[in-house]
Amino acid sequence: MTIFFASVWFKFKKWLQTPQGNDFSLVFLTGAIAFLTFLSPDKINVGDGFGWDGSRYAELAQNFYQRFAQGIDSYYISRIFPSFLIFHSLQLFGLEHSNSNIIHGFGILNVLLITLSIYFWCLIAQQLKISSQGKWIGFIAFILNCFILKITPYYPVLTDVAAYCISMAMFYAYLSRRTFWLMGLIVLGTFSWSNLYYFGAILLLFPASEPPHPNPPTATKPALLTAGALTVAGVVYMVILAHSGREIRAEWQIAPLLHSTVYLSITLSASYLFLGLFYLFKSSAFFNLKSWVSPFNSITLAGKVSFLIFLNTLAQSLVTEPGNTLSFGLLLEFVVWTSMIQPATFFVSHVMYFGLIVWFLVFYWSKISNLINQQGLGLSLCVFIGIILSLASESRYLVNITPLVFPLVIKVLDQQQWTMKQLVGFSLASLLFSKVWLTIGELSGDYGDFPMQRYFMNVGPWMYHPMYLVQGVAVALAGVGLYYFYVRKSNHYLP
Repeated sequence: MTIFFASVWFKFKKWLQTPQGNDFSLVFLTGAIAFLTFLSPDKINVGDGFGWDGSRYAELAQNFYQRFAQGIDSYYISRIFPSFLIFHSLQLFGLEHSNSNIIHGFGILNVLLITLSIYFWCLIAQQLKISSQGKWIGFIAFILNCFILKITPYYPVLTDVAAYCISMAMFYAYLSRRTFWLMGLIVLGTFSWSNLYYFGAILLLFPASEPPHPNPPTATKPALLTAGALTVAGVVYMVILAHSGREIRAEWQIAPLLHSTVYLSITLSASYLFLGLFYLFKSSAFFNLKSWVSPFNSITLAGKVSFLIFLNTLAQSLVTEPGNTLSFGLLLEFVVWTSMIQPATFFVSHVMYFGLIVWFLVFYWSKISNLINQQGLGLSLCVFIGIILSLASESRYLVNITPLVFPLVIKVLDQQQWTMKQLVGFSLASLLFSKVWLTIGELSGDYGDFPMQRYFMNVGPWMYHPMYLVQGVAVALAGVGLYYFYVRKSNHYLP
């Protein structure tokens, strides 16, 4: 018997060294970590444990059809699917729709979705021809961050993880050109996260290049003019807004505008916008008319457009209560205002929320942009919108965008053949920045003071000035360290 088990163990160890075994290890480890964080006793106390927005999701999960009949506005109609799942899951297992069961239900759903996200990451990595080591870098980037390890288990009654997972699955369906998969995911996304309908529609209408363009054409002059024009328009709007004499959304108690540094904030935001757009446009097919019309033929275009119109009409028909309509103007105002609160506050927030992988976007943006544009116009359009939205310091806006961008960052890093020392160092630094070690505890008092800041220092616009300074210094030092130990010392780059 001992010999039998030893033989099985030996074969299992050999299998773990195969690509399939490596993927299994990643998925299993992710599930284990997600479950352990789910067991953490550190939970939000606001709204009887549901949080702010979570209170509405909990109402739906308690009695979905009765609450639905009372009226749902356009914002919450785009977030009802997770509550629908929890409601029916509790019914299926004969469990009471109590507060604790709903919180645990969302927590378990998050565990499953986080695990499923890494499964889709492994499939994406296969499509992008990323090595086993690159898959582990992706695991660090997608899992060892504040969003997954700290915020999600602390505040489980949200739909953010659903958006994260669905977006990851959408990207895989896009890369593998699985049209019907993508259409099904757009349906799920439409009722899980407000932006997923639009991003999914772009990916559906402009499918991935087959094969990917190895050397996208460069268009330096049009890129320079377009990026410059959009940046100038952005700067004008920033200056007007900064001198409007009002603090927008004062009722949300976001951090006040730091007027003494507002022009430094505008300069940094404008530089970020210009460089991000310029390199994206430079190697893209934005200025090639053929790229806009070549994906279409009359049958496929009619079918896709009909599907999208039907889905949008269905979603709008379910709206039975006015209010919570986030207009384009209001969204733009929020994005621009929160980018100026403190200098580069959006970047500090993104690094603290999504992890150190964000720094590599800065270091390798030219190469990453090239890889993005190789995949097709659909992904390029999504990233273009993502660059605009990433000016907002509320990093949650990007939970459906990072799964579209981080895989290309990791493909660049995969070419560098990190040493084990570098891999372990990046893992430990990521864990440190994830704040998994922090006990947030019960929240009370003013948003700008502790204990409220233990949570809100991680949520962009509510990061008040003292915590912005502390975390900004940490982000800057981390950037210097990453550049020295990972960028400057690297001898392997993409051609």
